[in-house]
Amino acid sequence: MAQSRFTPDMDGLAESFENASDDLKYYLDRETGAVLLVALETLRALDEIDGADEPPDDSDPEVAAGLAVLRDTKGRYVEIHGEGSTAAFRDMHTFVETVSDPRLRAGLEDALSQRHPFRHFKGVLADNEPELQRWRGYSTSQLQARIHRWLKANGLVSSPSS
Repeated sequence: MAQSRFTPDMDGLAESFENASDDLKYYLDRETGAVLLVALETLRALDEIDGADEPPDDSDPEVAAGLAVLRDTKGRYVEIHGEGSTAAFRDMHTFVETVSDPRLRAGLEDALSQRHPFRHFKGVLADNEPELQRWRGYSTSQLQARIHRWLKANGLVSSPSS
């Protein structure tokens, strides 16, 4: 399938990579760059009734997206397989290794071993604005790198401005 030039919805891709779950399916539209979100439950229900005498009501955007994905025979929609919190947790561990302040580093290491590590990690950083900003920049750059690798691996081209 020849790829047309398009600009992928980077915010939608970021959301799909961060919120990956077994219950939600995200798809990238190769023609428009839009990211579609469809609950797995919706896909299953549509698969059962698609082609029935009474067509599904596609006025709901999720239903319309689900039907488009199910009826796609030309590879227009690519399922996005994000890592969800696994990648973000890995990023936190890697970031901690770059923290030079021993007390802050120990606090972050402790936060990662707690229940709800994301909340505790951000709580520790909340008292150190420069490191909090550095974390946000690091986290964003890691997410963007994962997205760009995925786009490249799927033969999709993002515009240089994205």
